[in-house]
Amino acid sequence: MLIGPGLVEFDLKEDGAARLADKDGKLPEEVVRLGYNLVFPMTAIPLGELRRNCLEWRTDRSYRPLGVLPFLFLGSEEVWAKYSNEMLERFKVRQIYALMPKIQLWSKRFDDWTEEDWKTCGLSALWDITSGKVLWAEGAHNIDDMQRIGKPIREILHE
Repeated sequence: MLIGPGLVEFDLKEDGAARLADKDGKLPEEVVRLGYNLVFPMTAIPLGELRRNCLEWRTDRSYRPLGVLPFLFLGSEEVWAKYSNEMLERFKVRQIYALMPKIQLWSKRFDDWTEEDWKTCGLSALWDITSGKVLWAEGAHNIDDMQRIGKPIREILHE
């Protein structure tokens, strides 16, 4: 399970084999409570609704690259809108919400983040799969607030 942006913890069986420690995607609590589905750089570990609805994310290597591309290829909303039906069918969620923390926080456990860390942690990005649009905001935010405070990347870069 994910315990920090770049930290994972494994639940081991008696024979030493690793097993899934957080089947429902409820941990880390604060990250999931805010509504995040992904935390960079550990995008192989889906959280929340994405973890529950898209089991293939962890088993089929074609899912993760498609799921993170809208966050990496800025301004490609028109392309993603054309494929919205396929993406909705594949991921089984209507949106993917990602936290992109500053590299200084990658080795810090979420439990140890201060209030200031959450406010200044990096970027939040919400991909609305149906429209193809990605909204961005500085800091960590509740997913419900992103429609109000999130902006297209062009506006973020020009501020």
